[in-house]
This record gives sequence, structure tokens and C-alpha cells, in this order.
Amino acid sequence: MNIVKNKNYFVITTNVDGRFEASDFDNDKLFKVQGDFSLFQCSVPCRQETFYNEKQIREMIESRKDMKIPSELIPKCPYCGANMSMNLRSDNTFVQDKNWYEARDKYKSFLNTSQNKNILFLELGVGFNIPGIIKYSFWEMALKNKNSIHASIDLHNAFSPDSLENRSISINDDISKILEYIKG
Repeated sequence: MNIVKNKNYFVITTNVDGRFEASDFDNDKLFKVQGDFSLFQCSVPCRQETFYNEKQIREMIESRKDMKIPSELIPKCPYCGANMSMNLRSDNTFVQDKNWYEARDKYKSFLNTSQNKNILFLELGVGFNIPGIIKYSFWEMALKNKNSIHASIDLHNAFSPDSLENRSISINDDISKILEYIKG
């Protein structure tokens, strides 16, 4: 976080594990496009609404016996009574609530105000599992913006297309090691 602390930045991530929040990134500058493990949603889903789950998860952990939780602690939707599930894009039941759309709109606004300005499109550990969300869109935006640089850091698969050769950096190494080096 200290690396971007005084910078104009925005994070789009497919991670759902809360690591950006744990590292004190500004939540208003995060777009968690694939969901968030700190949220429940109706498994049906009967509504496009999510619910913070920390209290319920802690209660489940405290009440578990032999790695099982009491059935009365299985979270239920307050509207339809169906089981709750994690807010994770894994099928067509993924909930994109108002917070998801607000984060998407903030990300789009950041990109709009950054057009043709100096910008670094930095990929940290972005592989080819779902490349259309970050990797391909970063390449496309970097190609359109001649004032940009594309950087890819990944343990084994850092890559930039040949069309960005003069404005790209690809580093095959441990991300945490590289970030420590940058921090100085």
C-alpha cells in the first residue's frame, strides 16, 4: 500500500480473499469484479443484495465440532429462507449488488479521467485463467494510450504483447520480493 499511498490509483482484482483491504488499500479504489468472501448472498438468488458475514463466520468457527457447524448456524436468506452462499462468481447465480455497480462505475470513471495521461497498467500475478477481465483489457488500454506503460509481474508467466514492446516491463519473479525492492 505504501507504494501507491500518494498516487492516483485504482485496483481491479479477481481476488476475493480481502488481501487488498487487509493491506489498507482504500476500499473506494477497489473493484472486486469476481466477488468477495466477506459477503454472503442468497443462493437462489432472490435479490441482488449481499450481506457482510464476519459475525456469522466467527460464530460458526467458535461453535464447530469435528469440523462441522451446528445446522442452525447455516445462514439463511432473510427474504426467501434459502441457504446463503459466498459472493463468488462461479456460475449464473453471482450477485452484482449496488456496491458492485458503484465500484465498477468508480473504476470506469478513473479510467476515463486517466485517458491519454501517464498511467501504469500493472498486473500482479494475472494469469491466463480469466484473461479478459484484466490482462486483455490492460493491453488494449495501454495500446490506445501512448503515454502508458504496461507491466506484468508473475512468478512464471509475466508477459506483454509484442505490440507493447517499447512500453512494457515483464518480470518473472516473486511479487512480494519485487514490491519490497520497489519500496526500497
